[in-house]
Formats: sequence, structure tokens, C-alpha cells
Amino acid sequence: MKKIFKYSLLMLSVVAAFVACKDEDNSAPGEWDANPNYANIYFEKTSSSVELDPSEATTATIAINRRDTVGARTVHMDIAENTDGVFTVSDAVFEDGDSVAYITVNFPNAEVGKTYTLCLSSSDPNLVSSYSKDATYTLNVTRIKWNLVGKATLEEYFVFGGQGQFDLYVRDDDPTKFRFDDMFEEIAANTATELDGNQTKQAFVSILKNGDVMGSTTVSQANLIGFVEDLNTGFVHPSYGADILICHPYGFSSTKDEASWTHNRVLGYQENGLPTQIQIAPFYYMNGVGGWNHSQDDGYVIITFPGYVAETPAYEAQFEDDFEWSDVKTFDFTNTLTGESHNVMLQKATCKVDTDDCDSVFMAKYGVPYRVKDAFAEGYDLMFFVRGKKVYTPTDFFKAQPTGVTADPTGLDVYAFVNDDSSIEFNGEDISSVNLNVTFTDKDGNEFRSGTMTLANITWSKIATGTFYYNFFSSNEDGSPEADPGYNLLKRDDKDDQFQIGEWLLGTDGFYFSWDKTTNACHVADQSTYYEHPSYGMIYIVEGAEYHSNYAEQTSYYDPETKTFHFFPAYYVSQGSFGQFEEVFEITEEGAIKRKASFRLGQDELNTSIKRVRVWKNFGKPSGRRVAQQKNNFYAAFSKDAVRK
Repeated sequence: MKKIFKYSLLMLSVVAAFVACKDEDNSAPGEWDANPNYANIYFEKTSSSVELDPSEATTATIAINRRDTVGARTVHMDIAENTDGVFTVSDAVFEDGDSVAYITVNFPNAEVGKTYTLCLSSSDPNLVSSYSKDATYTLNVTRIKWNLVGKATLEEYFVFGGQGQFDLYVRDDDPTKFRFDDMFEEIAANTATELDGNQTKQAFVSILKNGDVMGSTTVSQANLIGFVEDLNTGFVHPSYGADILICHPYGFSSTKDEASWTHNRVLGYQENGLPTQIQIAPFYYMNGVGGWNHSQDDGYVIITFPGYVAETPAYEAQFEDDFEWSDVKTFDFTNTLTGESHNVMLQKATCKVDTDDCDSVFMAKYGVPYRVKDAFAEGYDLMFFVRGKKVYTPTDFFKAQPTGVTADPTGLDVYAFVNDDSSIEFNGEDISSVNLNVTFTDKDGNEFRSGTMTLANITWSKIATGTFYYNFFSSNEDGSPEADPGYNLLKRDDKDDQFQIGEWLLGTDGFYFSWDKTTNACHVADQSTYYEHPSYGMIYIVEGAEYHSNYAEQTSYYDPETKTFHFFPAYYVSQGSFGQFEEVFEITEEGAIKRKASFRLGQDELNTSIKRVRVWKNFGKPSGRRVAQQKNNFYAAFSKDAVRK
């Protein structure tokens, strides 16, 4: 793992669940009630559930133990429960010295699809006393036929960060019940994830119906997904030494209600009645340690059923053969998706064939296609249309475009849709700037966030020199802010209120802010520090009052008498914030030499109780599906209410 958080885990109490026969009296009387030399029988395993194909033999064998091994003995067990009288039970015969014997159970009249229960116990003082333990046994038997449908595809983006296939079966008597065999084997191999051998071999998943019961809750709607047994991924958390389980939310006190399950659902159906895909929105959990609650999140576990091929959003294919692209102009591109700025080429499409469809009809209806070449990653362009010198998106055939970037923490591919409220500016026939209002979504149209992406030839002019007093990243031994002189204060040439402190934080990038010279109010822009915390990942800053209402009392400003900027940014990561800190920049006229020493991060207490008011996602660098970066990279805080029922 690249990043493991420094959260203190919530230690959870574990309550053992005992399986016993009905109406069993577990009281222990004060007087001894067993005969001398009683066998003192017990079961090593006190319960089991057997699932048999209808073609298999309707018989089972139960091992029974005794502590007194002297002499031969025949043991007859009482039948406390026998569904429909379907079971016949043999005696267990111990030879002299034997500690183990076997009970044979037959059930030839058991019907297919029904579960039958047998419960064995004894009150014979020759076999047990009231102090005896593990002297009852419960057997559940179901005869079920499973039909292989084919290979399903598992996509999982919290533990594995990739996909793999597995065999999917459907129950012959109930097409809403499925069995997944070895679902984690191939995805582990594909993502080079080492498993400990404890991974779930067979998983049983159902489509819930109105009236079904999960835990203490009666289901009131259809097409929700349920499963009772936890799905052990077989991946051991490297810091806590426990297997990570994929659990249904119903098993936790904080998510036991049906409203917490709605993201566990069928995503669609095929013509043959099978789902197209199902989604599991799990509680990731480590027994006795804690977990991560993703019951309200999409995109963590997607299972695509055999026979379904997910549709890919339309992109260029309808018209690229009839057009050719020519360079228009190089622009400085502000990329709000990845947080980077770089030069890009804006290109324009022209028809290369003289047909009404391409020339007259298409251009009149949709306008002129433009594209930002390699906008987000190499090979991933951002296209938009201009009609009447206005940006226009023809939604009747043109959908969201892939960006080549994946979203943390889900690993979902990010798509970009250019909204109609984007704008383009012309200087005569020459394009001077473009502002693209872009909505970023997953492939199904679920929105991550929106942002404005600009194409402009932006230049900055130096207006002063100053000293930056670091508080968060570095401080003096007495705790006072550490002065670092020699920074340039720059103004954006085309904007009167946009400024930056150049080469801030060892020259990684500028410190961007706005300054209203009428009121002297300032606002720190939402930006990356380009400093990656060893435990929490990339650190970002934004005006503290914008991050959370708790920080609203102190806002950034400029003091003209002292020629000093007082900034109050919040330093945050995806899990929460470190807090709000005052950072000071004092304007000086004299030049100075910037620091050479490295910064030391002195503030590392993460406040997870304060989350961002605005919902933003932090996106990674553009490199297609970042499996290597995504694998085992847990970008969510441990839940403080991860209490299993």
C-alpha cells in the first residue's frame, strides 16, 4: 500500500453467536446429575449446513466424540427437531478405546428447494450432565440444483482496483438466487494482489423481493441485492493483519435499515430475465478492528452478468471519417480535473467530402466541431461545438467523452460533458479565449462534480517582492511562523483581481488568490500544494470559510497599513482537514534570496469530524485506469459507528 491512514481504529466487541436446539435448558444445577463413568459426549462442530445437488446421495455423516473412552458403548441421540419427519438417524457405536464415532443421517424424501433442519440432543445421564458443553448438534440440509450461466465480470475498486471473471450459477428453482464461484481468484491475479487462502470460495447473492427479511428488517421494495455471509476478499490489511471483508450493510447497527441498502441494487435486466449488472455498496470490515462504510456510494463493486456488454458513450465515431482536423491556436489550458495547467492545441474540424450530410446539413444543425487535443491525457481529446459563435452540445447523438483519468477512491473512469453555458470569445475571426463548463461523471452519468476549464494565453506581471511566513508547513522552534523572503507577487494581466505568490512552497507552483482592492477582502483559491503527506496523500488548500462553516469567523484580507496579506486557508485531504491556519505574506521592496532548506511538516493532526461543505472528488494524474496506483489504496476514513449487530 502506498498510503495507510493514521486513524485510531475503533475496537469492537465481538459477541459469539451460538447455535443450539430449540427449548434447550442451559441452566446448571447445583447437584451432580450424571451417572458414574458417564460418556461425557460432545461435538467438535455443533452445526453445519449442507447443500446438495438433487443427483447426490441424500445422506450425511456426523462425528460425535466422548471423553470417557473406556469400554464399548452405543449412543442414541434424542431428536429435538426434525422438519416434516424427513430425517432418520442411526446410533453411534464406540468400540473400546474409541474417542470418535459416527452418526448416519438419511433424508431420501427431502424435496428440492426446501431447507430441512435436524437437531440432536441428549438428557441421558449415562451420556451427559447439565455441565456438559457442545452436546447438541444442528444440521440444515437443502437440495438445490445450480445451473452454470457463464463467466461474470467482477469490478472492485477498494481492495483490488481492477476486474476479473468468475463462474456464475443461477438456482434452477429460483432465478433470483445466484452463486459466485471463486470470484476473487482472477481479479487478484490481474491486479497482482496476494491472497491468504481464506477468500470466499462460494458466495450466495439474491435479488430481494417485497416482504423478504434481512436481519430484523422486512424489505419493502424490489430489486435490492442481499447476501448474508460476508465475502472474504482474502486480502490481509498490511497494518492491522486482518482480512478485509465485503459485508452487506444490514449487519451493522448504523446501517441496518432498508434505506441504507438502496445502493445495493440491480442496475438493469436483459431480455432473458437475468440482470445486466448488479452493484454491491458494501461495508468493508475487518473483524474485531473496524471498517469503511460505503453503503451509500456507487462504483465500488459492480458485477456484470454473462450475455451483457456495457454500452460505451458515443464519441466521434459518427462523423470522424468525414472530417479532418487542423490546428487553430496554442492555448494555456487550465485543467480543473487533474489540477494541472499546460499548453494545448485547439483544433477545428472541416468537411473533407462534399455531401449534404457532412457539409450543409451537419454544419447547420450541429455547428463546427472543435477539440482540445490531448486535454486530459495523451489520446483523450475534449470536443465541443460552436454554432453562431456560441458553444453548443448536440445531445441527440453526442454524449460524455472519456478523459483517460480515474477518480479516487473508486477507480471509476471519468467522463466529461461540455455544458451549453460554456462560452467562446472572438477577436474578429480569431478565437481569443474559451471557457468550458464541464460536468464530470462516471460512464453511467452519475456526477462527480463540475468545473470551468479555460483556454487562454494568460500572462502574469511582477508587482512586488515579499516575505512569506510559513505556519503550517514550517515554523520556528518556539512555534512562531518561519520567515522565507524573496517571493514575487504577480498579477494576472487580463484580470484586475487575480494574483499569485510565485514559486510558493519550494517552487512547486504559485499560491493563487483573489484580492478585491476596494474592500481588501481576499480569497484563497482551491488548489493543490503538490505536497503528498506520507499517510494521507495529496494536501490541498482552499479559503477556510469555503471549506467548512466552522472556519467562517476568520477570512483572508489585506492590511494596507502594514502591506501585509493575512490568509486563512484550510489544509485538507480527501479524509478531512488539518484545520485552518493563518499564513502571512508581507510586501517588501528589496530583493532577497529564497530558502534552500527543505520544509518540515509540523502539523499532522487530521480533523476527520470536519468534512468539506462542497462535495469534490480528488482526481489522479492522467494515465488511463491507474490500477497500480489504485490497488490497496484506501481513501476513506474508518467508520466510527462500525458496530456489528
